This record gives sequence, C-alpha cells and structure tokens, in this order.
Amino acid sequence: ELIIASQATSISALWISMIPSALFQQNFNVLKALFGEYHGASASAAERAGRVGKLGMAVGLAFMVGPLLGSVLFKTYEQA
Repeated sequence: ELIIASQATSISALWISMIPSALFQQNFNVLKALFGEYHGASASAAERAGRVGKLGMAVGLAFMVGPLLGSVLFKTYEQA
C-alpha cells in the first residue's frame, strides 16, 4: 500500500492504493465466518472454538514462515 501511495499523484490514486490492504485485512474474519457456517449444527461450541483456534495458529505460522521462506529462496529483490 505504501509503495502505491507514494507514487500517487491525485486523491483518487490514494483511495485506489487502499483497496489491496483493505481486501487482505478481512481474510481471517471471512475464514472464521465460513468455519462457523460450515460447522454450525454438526459441532459443539467447544469443537468450533478448537477449530477456529487451529485456524488462527495456521495463519500465525504462515505469517512467520512465509517471509522466512521468501528470504531463503530469493537472495535479491530482482530474483523475486
């Protein structure tokens, strides 16, 4: 978002630069809602909480492993 915003030359370009971050920030909330719908009647509240906790753990691990893996695979910015 900051790269796009730093190159913006108008107010509308600044608004457009906010779209990617707004879309990506809501992914976890959408996943939690989908889990709730998918396991609505078939699971107890404790089972749903455990599954959402595992989802949160997977997202947290992805945030840690993703940049690490990217730094191992690509040594320079041009390779990416």
